[in-house]
Amino acid sequence: TSGVELVFVAACHSEKAGEAFVNAGVKHVIAVRVTERVQDEGARHFQNQFYLSLIRGNTVKNAFNFAQTSLESMSGLLDAKEARKYLLLPEDADHEVRIFPDLREGKVEDLTIPLSKANLPTSVPQFMGRNHEVQVIVQKFL
Repeated sequence: TSGVELVFVAACHSEKAGEAFVNAGVKHVIAVRVTERVQDEGARHFQNQFYLSLIRGNTVKNAFNFAQTSLESMSGLLDAKEARKYLLLPEDADHEVRIFPDLREGKVEDLTIPLSKANLPTSVPQFMGRNHEVQVIVQKFL
């Protein structure tokens, strides 16, 4: 069995990839139905709510349900069916497991690189070379 307990396959049509992780021994896998595409805004919201719920000590199943319910509440902004595109695999498994049972209280810091203002990829601070210099120059004009 794998030492990995949870995998979130954050991609459209990712059910088959999710099943591959299950077959490799991962106990809890979140994926998107093979017939579905997800909207970027909805995917970010679902992931944020899922992970926040997990680090608050909820079980994988409760965190998944919380993320679905939270996404459904955005139905005015997104397709009402968006939340049901996600799967928790394997479907017949016990997901009443806490991944982070003993986290101490503390400050949560989001280290996500902010989205670019244009269609250019976000600058990665550790990246060096001419591409980085060109990106810095282009960003100055935006």
